[in-house]
Amino acid sequence: MYISPKPFIRGRAICREDDVRLPRSARKRHAGDWIKVLSRVDPKAFDGFGFEGKVLRPGDAIPRVELPEPAILLEYAGSAGGREYLWVLWRYDRERREFRDLAQVRATGYEWAVAIRPIAVRELRADPEHIVPFDYEGARDRVLRFLEMELEGAPVGGDRRLCAMLDDSLLARIA
Repeated sequence: MYISPKPFIRGRAICREDDVRLPRSARKRHAGDWIKVLSRVDPKAFDGFGFEGKVLRPGDAIPRVELPEPAILLEYAGSAGGREYLWVLWRYDRERREFRDLAQVRATGYEWAVAIRPIAVRELRADPEHIVPFDYEGARDRVLRFLEMELEGAPVGGDRRLCAMLDDSLLARIA
């Protein structure tokens, strides 16, 4: 699996004033490519069946009023070379009248769903007027309490070993 580190790209094309041109990441139209306007994402599903919505063709123009708020789209763009396939998550920006690329994943199997799902869930729940700020200090305190419970009964030096392992894992997650 490969998650693209490239910056956000924007997708837009000419169409009627009241229409929106759906993004199309593939250079050529493929028989199997599609785009889904997401209505719901099951946060517990482990594969692509947890993404629900209306399926359309990439690059088609649709009436702007048919896009929900927020408009989050999942695109299957077909082969990305070799055995990998490209999946792109888009968000429609109503002010700029364009799609913004939220995430891109190249994958050989269902791992694309695992990578994109949390982003799609977050974006579908995003309501700019009712965003609850994340409690970073509270999260830190809960993690530290859990760490202390896990270290009870550890051999001498076990805390250093575990902290070194956590450091490697956290740096890998940040990267």
